[in-house]
Amino acid sequence: MTRTELMTFVNETAGPGILSTGDGAGEVNAAVFGSVRMVDEETLVLGLGENRSLAHLRQNPRAVFLVFRPGASVLGWQGARIYLQVSGIETDGGHLEAMVRDVARTAGRAAGRAIKARVIFQITEVRPLLDLTKQIP
Repeated sequence: MTRTELMTFVNETAGPGILSTGDGAGEVNAAVFGSVRMVDEETLVLGLGENRSLAHLRQNPRAVFLVFRPGASVLGWQGARIYLQVSGIETDGGHLEAMVRDVARTAGRAAGRAIKARVIFQITEVRPLLDLTKQIP
Protein backbone atom coordinates (compact mmCIF):
# COMPACT_ATOMS: atom_id res chain seq x y z
CA MET A 1 0.00 0.00 0.00
CA THR A 2 1.47 3.37 -0.99
CA ARG A 3 1.45 6.25 1.48
CA THR A 4 -1.25 7.96 -0.61
CA GLU A 5 -3.40 4.80 -0.47
CA LEU A 6 -2.69 4.49 3.26
CA MET A 7 -3.79 8.06 3.88
CA THR A 8 -7.07 7.46 2.06
CA PHE A 9 -7.58 4.16 3.90
CA VAL A 10 -6.89 5.64 7.36
CA ASN A 11 -9.04 8.71 6.80
CA GLU A 12 -11.96 6.81 5.26
CA THR A 13 -12.03 3.67 7.42
CA ALA A 14 -15.00 4.03 9.73
CA GLY A 15 -13.85 1.46 12.28
CA PRO A 16 -11.32 1.96 15.06
CA GLY A 17 -7.70 0.86 15.09
CA ILE A 18 -5.35 -0.49 17.72
CA LEU A 19 -2.47 1.53 19.20
CA SER A 20 0.33 -0.49 20.78
CA THR A 21 2.76 1.26 23.13
CA GLY A 22 5.47 0.40 25.63
CA ASP A 23 6.66 2.39 28.62
CA GLY A 24 10.25 3.10 29.65
CA ALA A 25 10.48 -0.22 31.54
CA GLY A 26 9.16 -2.33 28.68
CA GLU A 27 5.59 -2.78 29.95
CA VAL A 28 3.29 -2.92 26.93
CA ASN A 29 -0.25 -1.81 26.23
CA ALA A 30 -2.70 -2.09 23.35
CA ALA A 31 -5.86 -0.03 23.12
CA VAL A 32 -8.62 0.73 20.62
CA PHE A 33 -8.87 4.29 19.28
CA GLY A 34 -11.01 5.89 16.59
CA SER A 35 -9.75 9.47 16.70
CA VAL A 36 -6.97 8.99 14.15
CA ARG A 37 -6.16 10.99 11.03
CA MET A 38 -3.29 11.20 8.59
CA VAL A 39 -2.73 14.88 7.87
CA ASP A 40 -0.18 14.11 5.16
CA GLU A 41 1.70 11.06 3.90
CA GLU A 42 4.27 11.27 6.72
CA THR A 43 2.15 12.36 9.71
CA LEU A 44 -0.54 10.66 11.77
CA VAL A 45 -2.42 12.40 14.61
CA LEU A 46 -4.39 10.75 17.37
CA GLY A 47 -6.55 12.11 20.17
CA LEU A 48 -5.89 10.55 23.57
CA GLY A 49 -7.23 10.88 27.07
CA GLU A 50 -5.07 10.83 30.20
CA ASN A 51 -4.61 7.10 29.91
CA ARG A 52 -1.98 4.38 29.86
CA SER A 53 -1.23 4.91 26.17
CA LEU A 54 -0.44 8.60 26.69
CA ALA A 55 1.65 7.83 29.78
CA HIS A 56 3.64 5.26 27.79
CA LEU A 57 4.21 7.69 24.90
CA ARG A 58 5.57 10.29 27.32
CA GLN A 59 8.20 7.71 28.39
CA ASN A 60 8.79 5.92 25.09
CA PRO A 61 7.93 7.79 21.87
CA ARG A 62 7.60 4.69 19.68
CA ALA A 63 4.31 2.98 18.87
CA VAL A 64 2.51 0.90 16.27
CA PHE A 65 -1.01 1.61 15.00
CA LEU A 66 -2.98 -1.17 13.29
CA VAL A 67 -5.71 0.03 10.99
CA PHE A 68 -7.90 -2.57 9.34
CA ARG A 69 -11.15 -3.44 7.65
CA PRO A 70 -12.39 -7.03 8.19
CA GLY A 71 -13.01 -9.25 5.21
CA ALA A 72 -14.91 -12.48 4.68
CA SER A 73 -11.97 -14.36 6.25
CA VAL A 74 -8.76 -13.25 7.95
CA LEU A 75 -6.89 -13.52 4.64
CA GLY A 76 -9.39 -11.05 3.17
CA TRP A 77 -8.74 -8.35 5.75
CA GLN A 78 -7.34 -5.06 4.49
CA GLY A 79 -5.13 -2.66 6.37
CA ALA A 80 -1.64 -1.86 7.56
CA ARG A 81 0.72 -1.78 10.52
CA ILE A 82 1.93 1.80 10.88
CA TYR A 83 5.14 2.29 12.88
CA LEU A 84 5.29 5.64 14.63
CA GLN A 85 7.56 8.08 16.46
CA VAL A 86 6.03 10.87 18.58
CA SER A 87 6.98 14.28 17.22
CA GLY A 88 4.72 16.30 19.53
CA ILE A 89 2.05 16.16 22.21
CA GLU A 90 -0.39 19.10 22.35
CA THR A 91 -2.45 19.53 25.51
CA ASP A 92 -4.01 22.87 24.52
CA GLY A 93 -4.53 25.08 21.50
CA GLY A 94 -6.63 25.31 18.39
CA HIS A 95 -5.67 21.97 16.84
CA LEU A 96 -6.66 20.09 20.00
CA GLU A 97 -9.91 22.06 20.30
CA ALA A 98 -10.78 21.24 16.69
CA MET A 99 -10.07 17.56 17.29
CA VAL A 100 -12.26 17.54 20.41
CA ARG A 101 -15.12 19.12 18.41
CA ASP A 102 -14.68 16.59 15.60
CA VAL A 103 -14.65 13.62 17.99
CA ALA A 104 -17.71 14.98 19.83
CA ARG A 105 -19.55 15.34 16.51
CA THR A 106 -18.70 11.84 15.28
CA ALA A 107 -18.54 9.79 18.49
CA GLY A 108 -20.54 11.81 21.01
CA ARG A 109 -19.89 14.49 23.62
CA ALA A 110 -18.52 12.07 26.22
CA ALA A 111 -15.88 10.85 23.73
CA GLY A 112 -14.97 14.44 22.87
CA ARG A 113 -14.59 15.38 26.53
CA ALA A 114 -12.27 12.40 27.05
CA ILE A 115 -9.70 13.79 24.58
CA LYS A 116 -6.98 15.56 26.58
CA ALA A 117 -4.06 15.44 24.13
CA ARG A 118 -3.43 15.55 20.41
CA VAL A 119 -0.44 13.34 19.69
CA ILE A 120 1.47 13.97 16.47
CA PHE A 121 3.44 11.06 15.07
CA GLN A 122 5.99 10.77 12.29
CA ILE A 123 5.37 7.59 10.31
CA THR A 124 8.64 5.65 10.29
CA GLU A 125 7.53 2.48 8.51
CA VAL A 126 4.43 0.92 6.99
CA ARG A 127 4.00 -2.84 6.76
CA PRO A 128 1.12 -4.92 5.43
CA LEU A 129 -1.50 -6.00 7.93
CA LEU A 130 -0.87 -9.60 6.92
CA ASP A 131 2.54 -10.47 5.54
CA LEU A 132 2.61 -14.05 4.33
CA THR A 133 5.62 -13.59 2.07
CA LYS A 134 8.40 -13.57 4.68
CA GLN A 135 9.34 -16.42 6.92
CA ILE A 136 11.59 -15.83 9.92
CA PRO A 137 13.40 -18.97 11.12
